[in-house]
Amino acid sequence: MKSEETETLRNQAEDANSLLASIVESSDDAIIGKTLDGTILSWSLGAQKIYGYTADEVTDRSISILVPPDKTDEVPQLLEIIRQGERIEHYETVRTRKDGKQIDVSLTISPIRDSTGKIIGASTIARDITEHRQAEEAIRESEERYRSLVESANDIIATVSPDGIIISLNPAFERITGWAREEWIGKSFPPLIHPDDLPEASEVFQHTMNGKTMPGSELRLLASSGGYIDVEYVTTPLFKNGEVIGNLNIVRDITERKRAQEALRRAHDELEIQVEERTAELARANEELKTEIAERKQAEEALRVSEQRFRTAVKNSSFTLSQFDRDLKYTWIHNPHPDFDASLMIGKRGEEIEDSEGMRRLIDLKRRVMESGEGIREEISFSRSDGVQTYDTTIEPLFDDTGAIIGGITSALDITGRKRMEEALRESEQKFMKVFQGNAAAIALTRLRDGRIVDVNEKWQEVFGISREDVIGRTTVDNITVWQNPEERTQAIRDLKKHGSFRNREYGFFRKNGEAWTALMSSEVIQLEGEPVILSSLIDITERKRAEEALKEAHQRLNLHVNNSPLAVVEWDGDFHITRWSGEAEKVFGWVANEVLGKRIDELPLVYHEDIPGVNLLMADMLSGKRPSNVNKNRNVRKDGTIIHCEWYNTAIQDASGRLISVLSQVLEVTERKHMEEALRKVHDELELHVQERTGELEEANKQIREWASRLKEANTSLREEIKERKRAEEKIKEQAALLDKARDAIAVRDLEHRLIYWNKGAQQMYGWTSEEVMGKNANDLLYKEESSSLIEAKNSVFEEGEWKGELRQITKNGKEIIVDSRWTLVRDNEENPKSILIINTDITEKKILESQLLRAQRMESIGTLAGGIAHDLNNMLTPILLSLQILKQKFKDDESQKLLAILEQNSKRGADLIKQVLSFARGVEGERAYLQTKHIITEIEKVAKETFPRNIEIRTDIQRDLYTIAGDSTQLHQVIMNLCVNARDAMPDGGILSIAASNFPIDENYARMHAEAKVGFYIAIEVSDTGTGIPPEILDRIFEPFFTTKEFGKGTGLGLSTALAIVKSHGGFINVYSEVGKGTTFSVHLPAIKSEMQNVEEQKPELFTGHGEWILVAEDEESIRDVTFSTLEKSGYKVLTANDGAEAVALYSENMDKIKTILMDLMMPVMDGPATIRAIRRVNPEAKIIAVSGLAEKDRLAKVEGLANAFLAKPYTAERLLETMHDVLNAK
Repeated sequence: MKSEETETLRNQAEDANSLLASIVESSDDAIIGKTLDGTILSWSLGAQKIYGYTADEVTDRSISILVPPDKTDEVPQLLEIIRQGERIEHYETVRTRKDGKQIDVSLTISPIRDSTGKIIGASTIARDITEHRQAEEAIRESEERYRSLVESANDIIATVSPDGIIISLNPAFERITGWAREEWIGKSFPPLIHPDDLPEASEVFQHTMNGKTMPGSELRLLASSGGYIDVEYVTTPLFKNGEVIGNLNIVRDITERKRAQEALRRAHDELEIQVEERTAELARANEELKTEIAERKQAEEALRVSEQRFRTAVKNSSFTLSQFDRDLKYTWIHNPHPDFDASLMIGKRGEEIEDSEGMRRLIDLKRRVMESGEGIREEISFSRSDGVQTYDTTIEPLFDDTGAIIGGITSALDITGRKRMEEALRESEQKFMKVFQGNAAAIALTRLRDGRIVDVNEKWQEVFGISREDVIGRTTVDNITVWQNPEERTQAIRDLKKHGSFRNREYGFFRKNGEAWTALMSSEVIQLEGEPVILSSLIDITERKRAEEALKEAHQRLNLHVNNSPLAVVEWDGDFHITRWSGEAEKVFGWVANEVLGKRIDELPLVYHEDIPGVNLLMADMLSGKRPSNVNKNRNVRKDGTIIHCEWYNTAIQDASGRLISVLSQVLEVTERKHMEEALRKVHDELELHVQERTGELEEANKQIREWASRLKEANTSLREEIKERKRAEEKIKEQAALLDKARDAIAVRDLEHRLIYWNKGAQQMYGWTSEEVMGKNANDLLYKEESSSLIEAKNSVFEEGEWKGELRQITKNGKEIIVDSRWTLVRDNEENPKSILIINTDITEKKILESQLLRAQRMESIGTLAGGIAHDLNNMLTPILLSLQILKQKFKDDESQKLLAILEQNSKRGADLIKQVLSFARGVEGERAYLQTKHIITEIEKVAKETFPRNIEIRTDIQRDLYTIAGDSTQLHQVIMNLCVNARDAMPDGGILSIAASNFPIDENYARMHAEAKVGFYIAIEVSDTGTGIPPEILDRIFEPFFTTKEFGKGTGLGLSTALAIVKSHGGFINVYSEVGKGTTFSVHLPAIKSEMQNVEEQKPELFTGHGEWILVAEDEESIRDVTFSTLEKSGYKVLTANDGAEAVALYSENMDKIKTILMDLMMPVMDGPATIRAIRRVNPEAKIIAVSGLAEKDRLAKVEGLANAFLAKPYTAERLLETMHDVLNAK
């Protein structure tokens, strides 16, 4: 029996080792084992992938081969930390591959211990984070480029919050407006905008807050000079998590463009006037010329004057003018084209100057004028060096006195620019008509002023079923039922008049036959022949809407089917990523949906390894379309490793082109049916065999069967008795198990390999793990950080002596260390062989803490007694010395003797004062008790401190007006507070702030539970705080010990704080201390108030505030404070989540942000401190409500979190203060 168990255990160990080796070799991380001098012992495949070396190349070599030359000091430093038994996590550094390439890695290094707990080596897990670093650098560079782009942009780039406050401005704002950015950041934007432009700008702003991107608009922006700048701007909403958090504005200065446009308009107007004037002037000149020619013989002088006028007009004219004779030769030319010289043209015919189509046409026209005697006007084009030029040409005949034609005059005006504009306009109109008529969208042109249709395209006529002739000149409400809701038409026109355009709005329409349809409509106001016209385009989306509704309905039916299907439903896409995992699938396979969604189906060990080839072949056939629908039977593996049989009913979902979109599988688990079929098959086979073998022996068999029947009857009777006995035993075991679950002690049973096989409810409550989580796990790995000598003794003793008792240090699920009183008993089987170990553990952590406090108190008492005895003897010795000094001073009058005696007397008195402090500490001197107002003592000490302390120390006091009265010795309490002030002064050699505060401090049960020395009742709290060097944590527990001091020799006795503690305790009070190195220290003296006054106060004590089910997150690393706070809030109607440190608080808040209403945040925590945690949570949710908690002076700590927290709660706090602060923060607006 033992050998079989040993063989089984050996096989299990080999399997475990094999599994561990498989895990190591399959990891993508490098896993390296090395000695404490850095010699490599083991090298995983992951290490080979990352570093490029094989195991043979690095084994027995130093780990330094991976370290760059500039980081050689790292290896001995890291190994030294490992020798100290510490673990190094996520250490980021640089290492060198075999090929010389340097990579970024993250190292986790753990000490390796032998069976005795001795550190014998180190295990390193290295992860290549090069790509992660490169991605971070790329993101940083991208952000830098964006920032550089914004900073160097020529346009103003501004962001504005939803309430209209300017958040940011780039440098272009200062250059364009003259304002400094700081003058406007944080202010409202409307004062920057011209009052006439503000309504439209406000409307655009409101639209962006509704998530719309607005097209470019123009407005006037206020400059620092007091004037306004013309700008063009585009506004875009900014989103975060789907919500608008502001808008982005790009603003361009168009002042110069506006000025140029105005100058161009004025120049155009002036040119028009000039052309009209010159044309009229030329016409008048022509008339005058005809008159002068007809009357030339009668008025030579008049002709000369007229010619002079004509020449003057020609000289100032922009026309090209020329005169030719009967032979068509030029006799005079004015303002020819720059390609020609007028002096070279005189006396020549046109064809002698230029051989071109334009010239030939001009010559032809001249001949017609000469023949007909009538003028001609025509446009003629010429090719010139600067391109083709077109002239508006007029040719008039010239007559002599007899009326005979003697030649002619030509005037030509360059109209090339005008012709080009006309041609461009014609081409634009042609393109517009092509787009208009050939567009796939229905397009209509409608006058803005009265809504009458100007034109519609063919698509519009098609979709509405109305001809163009039936709608031109009419509106869509004049006997034409087009709009399903005419109010929408009215609103659309109103929006267009206001904004000029809109995009992609859904409207309902009717066709001519009454059929309703839906269109996506975009409209814009354009200018057509000088009149504003609405250009509207409509796209029929009726079928798309129907398809969307059908798809939505299909999805709903599919989800309903999946959620109610008795079969497991699994769906994956074409890349085998799981996209659906029904509740039944969770039951069948064991994985919940969030563990599998998004993963490739082959990433899960879902298919039994022997069936994988067949499943892969089937999936390939489905991808190729060979088997779009099929049924497959195969074995699957559940999450817990159980092998099950399933039938998969697979259906490929394809798009219209036949491309695979996804595969929907319905899975039926047939494991039980398979087992039944297999059992039935085996029975059938065995029966066939028996029939074949024993057909010839039937008679003999019948005889034997009868004998066996008799024996079986007897056996059945015996078996029934055994079953009854077993049921009784099982019932008894169940009763015992129920009793064990009710025990408060942790009761566990482990096998001889220390694997847990029983775990009661008490163990679950003590350690945090459920029975399912620990079954089969090694108890030593689960409950112990390391194998201590006590644990080794327990394991040895229980096998040698059969039992063991003692104390052990263990850890819980959340990492908390506890001390247990442990009883181990060896359980044996019926043959007295060891079978298992029964362990009963009792949590004595609090008991050990109280014992430690008691021992400390006894030690202090013993020291006090000893100090009292010594002080008494020293007093007896000093008394005659002081008395003798007075006699000696009378006897020896010389200066030298008097000086020596004065020194002796001064030091004797100093010794006497020291003895008084010792006696106060040792006896806890009662003194004379009287009713006191503490404010008088503080005021007196403030006066002394201001007069005697260095000037670089600022003294502050803060005393509550209605401070309670106490009963005490004024002199002793004066000594306590003065001692604390002197210590504060000495802690600030370079100056600082010394604060003395006094306030009423009621203590409830919760506070008393957190502080053993406190009792329920009313106290006053006197706080002495400094901003000095602080007290290191390692000596904080020793500061109240007699004769312990950190001051230089001769500057302190070490009795100040111990005496102060003795005096405060003799008054029924206690002292708390809180300190941060480099930040300062706060001593809080708590003294009980007198009872007669407190009885009146208790009668008026207000009711505590309560919650209404709000969720509160408590982040506190001190377990006792965290537990008490949890209990207080839960009893007061709140729901509470707790976190041990800042990182856990951020994770919990991110997961439960929608339900957590307030966060109670300690400011001093490990991993991530309070301020860093608050900033991280603010980045997740800027509106989160946070109460900061600290034991340091309230003003000092509040300065650190000012602007981050909603309220501050000073430690220690009562339930009343906690609930009042919580109520105020929750109800603050």
